[in-house]
Amino acid sequence: MDDIIDSYKKNRESLHDTNENIVLHNGHESDQYMWVPAGLDANLIEDYMASLPRHKVPHFKNPDGISYHNKQLIQQIPLHDSNFENISTLEDDERQIFNGFKRERDSQMDSGKVMVADDNYVCRKCGKEIYQDDLLVRASALGEEAVWHPGCFECCKCNELLADLIYCYKDGDIFCVRHFGEELKPRCCMCDELIFNGEYVRTDEKAYHAQHFVCHICECSLTGEQHLVDDGLPICIACYDDKFASVCHKCNKSIGVDEEDVIYDDEHWHDYCLVCSLCNCRLSGTSFVIRDDNFLCSDCYQKTDDKRCKTCGKGFEPGAKRLELKGEFWHDTCFVCDICKSPITSKKFIQHEGSQVCCPCFDQKFAKRCAKCEEVLREGGVACGGAFYHRDCFQCEICNASIANQAFQQKDGFRYCMPCYKQQYAKRCAGCDSYIVNGEYYTVDSDSWHKECFKCEVCHIVLQQQTFVQENGKVKLVCESCL
Repeated sequence: MDDIIDSYKKNRESLHDTNENIVLHNGHESDQYMWVPAGLDANLIEDYMASLPRHKVPHFKNPDGISYHNKQLIQQIPLHDSNFENISTLEDDERQIFNGFKRERDSQMDSGKVMVADDNYVCRKCGKEIYQDDLLVRASALGEEAVWHPGCFECCKCNELLADLIYCYKDGDIFCVRHFGEELKPRCCMCDELIFNGEYVRTDEKAYHAQHFVCHICECSLTGEQHLVDDGLPICIACYDDKFASVCHKCNKSIGVDEEDVIYDDEHWHDYCLVCSLCNCRLSGTSFVIRDDNFLCSDCYQKTDDKRCKTCGKGFEPGAKRLELKGEFWHDTCFVCDICKSPITSKKFIQHEGSQVCCPCFDQKFAKRCAKCEEVLREGGVACGGAFYHRDCFQCEICNASIANQAFQQKDGFRYCMPCYKQQYAKRCAGCDSYIVNGEYYTVDSDSWHKECFKCEVCHIVLQQQTFVQENGKVKLVCESCL
């Protein structure tokens, strides 16, 4: 694979030399690319470039594509992975280790070949079909079926297009040279070189040469020392404190990384500085109250608070739920139904004769019930004869219409609307032929009269205990004066 690396070196050396352009066969300036796949004619090269994302096409009139191509060449094929003279961390006597790595890597390195599909295939990356006569990239080292769409020929680790189609392979996957090297050797995240000697440091899934595992600010060695991470880089405790430590609101000293930082209302305290103003106990991890700018622990707060639970007589802890009713206070667990003793904090309740009663107990013990359906009267209703009714239950005995908002008559303990009562029970006045419903009336034999209709048929005065006559079996109302 030396020819692949040598080709890369030449490309790298000319990355900034825009005079060494690759010109396609038709010679037009618009057809100039920094790199093209080998073995393709002008038309197939255009087809290949058209299948790539626009910002990844290395055309000299496409600055984004040129920048992407250059960046991937440098990133994917580091010179210090292939040239001993470019490695700063190896001594001459360690060349054998490097050569062994290089032989192992190069034995699994190849370059993809762009060609026209001679049949239908399935892309190894996206799983979609590559149709006959379409362009594909084949990784021959993995077999004839190892094919990709041109835009899918990417490293399985970084998911970037493989620069100049150079790839390494392992277990059926393809890698860029950089990430395949990391499959064989760890890479120091400080100098970017692979670690070939035996001693190195690994922390937070990153590897370091022992001499490179240093604080990124003061550069002191962190090997065997406690450290933290700042934006992905190791930092010593002293530098971390200088850069990030909070200042205690009480003593104005830094709160070290190994000290407890208590935060309240956007202010910071040492845990030993945030104490009760009366008993000096530490308040970290406990409930407390601020009164007149003084911090009070739960015990001191309860001792100095004049509010007491009406039921148990105890004070209220800081932050505890407290219920108030008509100037009196309860713990939420003490505010219970006086009948069933269950808490009624989140339930509706009714005050009855000085007691608080939950709704189920009130319904069972005190609520008025409808005399007809026997259900509880929640609101409104009708009272009649010492009994209570829902408005819809207060009905005519005959037609079942509600009589809550209309006149009605009672007979033999039953209620009737006026139309039903008149039709069923009311007498008709022999004088006016209207129903006699209310008021005084007179009855003679089978006939009845309203009081005001019981009058002389001659002079029409109302008869009050006057004499009247009966002719041919019919009552005739005639006063004494008109006889």
